[in-house]
Amino acid sequence: MRGLFLLLCALAFPVAVPAQGTSNPGNHELKSLNLSDTQIAQVLNLQEIARTKALQTRAHLRVLRAEIAENLLADPVDLNAVDALVDQAAQSAAELRKARVTTMIELRRVMGDDAYESYVAFSYRRLRPELGWLRVLGPSHVGGRAEMVESQGPQESVYANDFSRTGPMLPSHGQWRALNGRLYQEDTANHMAKINFAVRQSGIMQYTFNVRFERGLTGGKGGGFGIQVFIDKAFDGRSWGDGTSYLLWLNYDLHASYGPAGFRAELYRSTSRSRMVITRWSPPLDTSWLSEGNISEVFPVKIQVNGDSGDVTVWDPTHSGKAYTFNLGATPRSGNYVALRTNRLSVSFGDLRVTRIR
Repeated sequence: MRGLFLLLCALAFPVAVPAQGTSNPGNHELKSLNLSDTQIAQVLNLQEIARTKALQTRAHLRVLRAEIAENLLADPVDLNAVDALVDQAAQSAAELRKARVTTMIELRRVMGDDAYESYVAFSYRRLRPELGWLRVLGPSHVGGRAEMVESQGPQESVYANDFSRTGPMLPSHGQWRALNGRLYQEDTANHMAKINFAVRQSGIMQYTFNVRFERGLTGGKGGGFGIQVFIDKAFDGRSWGDGTSYLLWLNYDLHASYGPAGFRAELYRSTSRSRMVITRWSPPLDTSWLSEGNISEVFPVKIQVNGDSGDVTVWDPTHSGKAYTFNLGATPRSGNYVALRTNRLSVSFGDLRVTRIR
């Protein structure tokens, strides 16, 4: 147990900040973007606020790591105190990620789309590679009808699970068990419940399953669930990310600590088990899905992801034939695992199938 927490202490909650010797674009570079003096002043102010926040958070996380290490050396170890410190660190890291998103949204508003894209390209060249997610930051405009890719060639079933074998599902994080043909995640307090499935993925992959709400969304708390795809190296324990991968997420949270508030579909990009950022989100969704009459219904989920182009199609479970399309902002090419995930929510999944379209 002590070794596990020492490993957590060493690896958890890294914070990406500008490396020494690098900086955001300054006055000279900003002038080359044809910005007004007022715009330049606003951008420089946003840069300084973001830099200060990053430095403060990094210092705070160092203090927390030291306190965690000190607690782990105590005899006996106070696990409750360690858990509380770990939660504080996770909250600080989440607040910094939220501040980054807010900063970049505000920069886009101040600069305009064209100047912002040039600004991001310049920043990306001069900052550490972890900040590459800035390239695809911002709300996406999604909509349209789905391209029926499945009709364009033979399909290959690469994974299928009807959850007919009753019992606990391991390895996993959370309370996962199969019963009567459904996979239940029953821990409504768990923020990072996750179960991985070994599934080889390449080309155009289709993911289908059905989902039903069981418990949660009480006391003003939000919740969410989703599927993580094209995972290269899965981690079975508690983790924010899951290898290099993409998480397609449906979230309801009126007081979101990270990402936009409300009921939305979201896209996250993971680069390790401790690094994952939100890159796209939908406009607010129809909350009638959450009404008492609808919330216990079984909803079918159908998603296609093109690993070669990054194109994604998500079918609308409430409107036959309607779908939403967008791009990942990158090309995952291949993956070895798929994961189902929940946050502060008990849901059940049924008939998980993964198919290679071509």
